[in-house]
Amino acid sequence: MLRHFIPFMMLVLPLLCGGQVEFTASRQPGLQIYQAKTVHGRVVVQLPDDMRPGETISGSVITEPAPSKDPEKMNRNRAALNALQFAFGGMSFLAGEQYFQAKLPAVPQALLTLAGENGISGSTAVGLLAEERKGTFASPLFPGYLRAGEFQRIPGNFDGSRDNSQLMLGETELPILAESPGGLVTMIPGEISGKQTLSVTENGETFEKELHVFRLDMAVDAATLRKGQSTSLHVSVSGLEGITLPVTVEIENLSPANISLPGGNYQELVISPAEVSPTGTYHHTLPILATASGGFTVSGILGEPQLLDPVEPVDINREGAREICGNTWESVKDVGNPKGPMRDKENPVPDPTTEKKKMRCEQCSKKVEATISTYPLYKYQKQEVITYVCTMEKGHSVPCHGSGKISYREKRIGPVGYEKEARCPKGHLIWKK
Repeated sequence: MLRHFIPFMMLVLPLLCGGQVEFTASRQPGLQIYQAKTVHGRVVVQLPDDMRPGETISGSVITEPAPSKDPEKMNRNRAALNALQFAFGGMSFLAGEQYFQAKLPAVPQALLTLAGENGISGSTAVGLLAEERKGTFASPLFPGYLRAGEFQRIPGNFDGSRDNSQLMLGETELPILAESPGGLVTMIPGEISGKQTLSVTENGETFEKELHVFRLDMAVDAATLRKGQSTSLHVSVSGLEGITLPVTVEIENLSPANISLPGGNYQELVISPAEVSPTGTYHHTLPILATASGGFTVSGILGEPQLLDPVEPVDINREGAREICGNTWESVKDVGNPKGPMRDKENPVPDPTTEKKKMRCEQCSKKVEATISTYPLYKYQKQEVITYVCTMEKGHSVPCHGSGKISYREKRIGPVGYEKEARCPKGHLIWKK
């Protein structure tokens, strides 16, 4: 995870002058990251962390020229980094292209290689997951909230090509740093906070959800201390207006030899809705005591959000389709005498007969045909399962819907409720609940 560090301290590292370049690996949410340092600066390759053999994936490259007070030298360093040649999954690309797509080999690992001028070269093996992907998603799985300045993975059904995908946060297009068939990864801008609509588009089909964007800011009154001196750490979180559940902030002392934090080197601040100001902000101050002279580092990060349930899909592609309710309903209950002797409870088999029953859709009140299946639990007790799928049709016809590219939207209503809707490409309402 990315963290907020107080103060920001630069570490000067030796640069390799040509020859063999070694990759160093690290991880962020949804990403595996490979860095290589050359005489011209640093290059970073970002890949999905859930790649399987044979899949199509997309990744990204970041170039960071070596610092110099000479602008011409900086430009030469940047040009040299951009000209570095990479190969991955049988595809070649230049570092300056920023984004790339690859078809992975049908073997347990893929080779990432680097080549450039002055004999610069290097390679590293990238492991691929062996297990098959399990299940599919009706829609992308949105997080419960977003964290400004942090990586965010969005699971879902994707094709691995970022060219067919788009992410929007309000009016801001977000970068797709990596994509696999199981999800994509982006970076939330650090300057945004408050309620925003996150829009995910894959192959022309768009899903939207209104989410909070929380922003964490940290500052200290003094960045260096003498032994025995003290200062204060100020923790601020914005974008909290309207929260109904607690939000956590993880604080860690990364310089325990130099400073101490009352309460321990690792602390978790829990922000309750009652502690949030009318403007949606939260402030907390922690004392810092110097146990040795020098600088220090304290990190902080917002707790990782949980994923929300997917939005229901709507099928408007079949011939003659019009507005569709699309409601799927299921009721499961035990019936009969619960005191009878036990039968095969672990492997129940439906009774030979399955009933059909007329009911009304609880969403649109249309009459629907429900299926009733019974499963034996005990000699005198059964489990009854009633299901139906509503296919109410009315309103405008298929040509209005275009090629079936639907826009899904979910927004908060009140402190705990949500309103869901789907619209055709012309903006007409398909369903709402």
